[in-house]
Amino acid sequence: MSHSNRLKPRRALWQTLAIVWQNVATLWQNLATLWQTFAIRCLLVSGCVFSMVAAQEPPTEATKTTVNAANAAKAAKESELVRLAYSDALTTEEKAEKNAARAELNKLGLDKLRVLFDHVHVPNMYIRFDIDPMVHRNRDKVGPTLLPFLDSPHVRTRSYATYYLSFTPLREHREKIVPLLDHDGTLTSAVRTLGKWGATNHLDKVTALLDDKNERRRITAINAVRDIGDPTAAPALLPSLDDPVLTVRFVAERALAKLGDKKILRKALKSASPKATWHLNNALKTIREDEKAAEENP
Repeated sequence: MSHSNRLKPRRALWQTLAIVWQNVATLWQNLATLWQTFAIRCLLVSGCVFSMVAAQEPPTEATKTTVNAANAAKAAKESELVRLAYSDALTTEEKAEKNAARAELNKLGLDKLRVLFDHVHVPNMYIRFDIDPMVHRNRDKVGPTLLPFLDSPHVRTRSYATYYLSFTPLREHREKIVPLLDHDGTLTSAVRTLGKWGATNHLDKVTALLDDKNERRRITAINAVRDIGDPTAAPALLPSLDDPVLTVRFVAERALAKLGDKKILRKALKSASPKATWHLNNALKTIREDEKAAEENP
């Protein structure tokens, strides 16, 4: 056997060993990659778990103090802006400060309403002048801003919040208004809002105010009955046609016409006073005109 023939088996062996070694190296590299991936995933999972645990931990006293300090600083800044924006500016410098403060408040957008409501208890009618158009222009958006102010420590603020909520479509919050009937400072606005929100289940609370000694409150109660629109309340309105105040009698007449129960009105005519008779006839006339208009324009 020649020398070259003797080398061939050795060369084939070395080549086989080299291939095996290469495969072992590749396998080791793959195992290392897998181990690295596993380690990274373990770190990520442990980090997420740690974050979740940390998030569940109550804030420390230091954190609470920092948050309270930040809120206090924000409130102080807003109060100063309101003070400057709604102050009596006489000098050129004061007018410049006032205009700058109003510009800063306007930058807040709809959040300006929250800032103004934080100060609406202050006897400054110009704050109300700015709140009014904001509510009317954003009736579908301001409800969530106004609702928390129903729990304000200031009666004036609770009353205004209740009043302005009557312009929003948040009828599902009727029950939050009911407790405000128990305070003289919020009673009138609460009755108005219950009427605008059609609170039929609280009609008895509204009609209880029809003979209130306060003229404005009687008018508000009559209008609320009209807004609720339950014809069964018509008999409760009849005594208001003899009210000593003309405005009360007219709103009662309008409410009876809106409820549209002609049978009740005709029955009341049989024993009505001359004053009430006039209003009853007007209410019946309005009902007939409304029915005719509805027939002509179905």
